[in-house]
Amino acid sequence: MPTTAMENPPEIRRAVPSLIALAGHVRPDWNEAELQAAIVAAATAGWEWPRVLVEVVRLLVDPAGFPRDLREACRDPLKPHRPPEPGTEVRGAELVRRALAGEEVP
Repeated sequence: MPTTAMENPPEIRRAVPSLIALAGHVRPDWNEAELQAAIVAAATAGWEWPRVLVEVVRLLVDPAGFPRDLREACRDPLKPHRPPEPGTEVRGAELVRRALAGEEVP
């Protein structure tokens, strides 16, 4: 009988040097040492590697995102460190309405 992913989850490897290299290609405006320090701060705060990886990638694609945002998030993960852009709730509600109506949404 085949095993499911939950019975045999894939190995997710910690790859800090690779993530820093990727960040250097994606966001050359980021400081490598600052990103390394932010990753260490997140690990010290008890964040598991998948959570760190997801947050760094999220920040990479956010034009206003920087490594310092990772440091701030791991200090107090429940506190929003940057307020949402004006109109975010309106855009989100519209996307939900369209999705519930059966439309394809981005």
